[in-house]
Amino acid sequence: MSDARLRGNEAENLAAKFLLTQGYTIVVRRFKARQGEIDIVAYDGDVLVFIEVKSSDRGHESALNNLNRDKRSRLGSAADEFCTRFEITPAQCRFDVITVADEEVHHIRDAFGDWTD
Repeated sequence: MSDARLRGNEAENLAAKFLLTQGYTIVVRRFKARQGEIDIVAYDGDVLVFIEVKSSDRGHESALNNLNRDKRSRLGSAADEFCTRFEITPAQCRFDVITVADEEVHHIRDAFGDWTD
């Protein structure tokens, strides 16, 4: 496994542990869809949350740089597929982003706002 993939797995593990401490219930990790993968799908109360985890050894801002419009579009398509497959109404969903830098977790709730655009 590559160093980048190992760092990504470690970041996802830290993110999952963080979410559990915040009261989230993890539904699935690494949901694979035709358009891409969603790192973590979890419930925050009754809201289904699609969580993208980004890691960087250069800080939180650097971790966010790869979330361009194309990446957000692929994540939105994957979320649509998840909702369709499990018959979930999109109004009950949101996107969060978790960045991990130097084992510090930063959580951005509702990071994309209207994810259908």
